[in-house]
Amino acid sequence: MELCSIWDIRVTPTFYFLKDGEQLDKMIGSKQPELEQKVARFAATNASS
Repeated sequence: MELCSIWDIRVTPTFYFLKDGEQLDKMIGSKQPELEQKVARFAATNASS
């Protein structure tokens, strides 16, 4: 089975945010400010864990 079918990727870019194998969030598209906010939020969450 193709990776895009397994992860239900229909548009690129598609970003998945995972922790311990669990999907925390998904972002479709390339809106740089939104992507930077999500990365910063999950990095901060991971640093405090």
